[in-house]
Amino acid sequence: VASGAADSYFQDLTVQGTHLRVLTQKVAPGIAVQVARPLEETDLVLGRLAFFLVVLALCGIAVAAMLGGAVARGALAPVRSLTRTAEHVTTTSDLTKRIAVEGDDELARLAASFNSMLEALEVSIGKQRQLVADASHELRTPLTSIRTNIEVLQRREDLPAGERRRLLADIVAQVEELT
Repeated sequence: VASGAADSYFQDLTVQGTHLRVLTQKVAPGIAVQVARPLEETDLVLGRLAFFLVVLALCGIAVAAMLGGAVARGALAPVRSLTRTAEHVTTTSDLTKRIAVEGDDELARLAASFNSMLEALEVSIGKQRQLVADASHELRTPLTSIRTNIEVLQRREDLPAGERRRLLADIVAQVEELT
């Protein structure tokens, strides 16, 4: 610097355990001066700033995680509703429970489809129950007739042959109807 081969510059040094900033500056031809200043205050401020930045970053991450969780819970609320309804139907066989459909996104379409499926299943089970009730009624009538005719044949051994043949023919007819 004194010879003019280089410009003035700053340099950080540690001298006897003290952190210094040294300025080397040309003051006259062939003469350079070095001025040093301790960096304890600056290092202290930078240390505090680093600490506050780390704390601020951690707080920012925590707030972002909480907000992200809140957004995720809100976005997944329809999925939880669909899951609860499916579990309710599974455990109780109650097909009357429906999911509230809001919006027109994929989850709303899924909820509407699930509701339609529950309705179709409810109608199908209702028809099945009606079929079983009708079949039960249709089976009871010939069974009652057969039972009555057999009881008459058991109790009345002195029944005329024509009457006996008519009861037996009726029993055969009722058995064919059951078949």
